[in-house]
Amino acid sequence: MLPTKQNVSTPTSQERLPIWMAALLASGAGAAVRWECMAGRAVYLNPGTEVERIETFGIEVPGRTALLVTWRPGDTAYTVELCAPERIAA
Repeated sequence: MLPTKQNVSTPTSQERLPIWMAALLASGAGAAVRWECMAGRAVYLNPGTEVERIETFGIEVPGRTALLVTWRPGDTAYTVELCAPERIAA
């Protein structure tokens, strides 16, 4: 069974939160995932080697992979992507 991360927490950076991210954090989606706010995106890095499932988005994040979440103006839902941590441009 995969480890499950069901919650989100206060982001770790000092960047001002986009309103959609503030709403996500306030929604009760939770506390197990440590998000960073980078360039208007919510970023989570799975630092381990095991796959983690982020229930909030129904996504499995492989070890040493970054999950990037954005909400672009005019969109009606989050955009979610996985990438290698070194490809994240702040």
